[in-house]
Amino acid sequence: MARSFIVDLNNIEDLRNFVNEVSHSISSDVDAAYGRQNIDAKSLLGLITIASHPIEISINSDNPDEIAAFEKICEQYEVK
Repeated sequence: MARSFIVDLNNIEDLRNFVNEVSHSISSDVDAAYGRQNIDAKSLLGLITIASHPIEISINSDNPDEIAAFEKICEQYEVK
């Protein structure tokens, strides 16, 4: 089950906190996309390359606990 959010990680502190939270809380793959670029959302260096724009973050997991943790993390940075 894929769940996606559009997030704003333009601030370096937000970017660092996001990667830290996702890396430590989620064991499933988390992807970031902007245009045709797809990046591992657990990679700080990878996200830096696309973070100047709102990006789509998605998780591919069937684990309801991981999905809930992912949603909680993304809601902090979600573009509304």
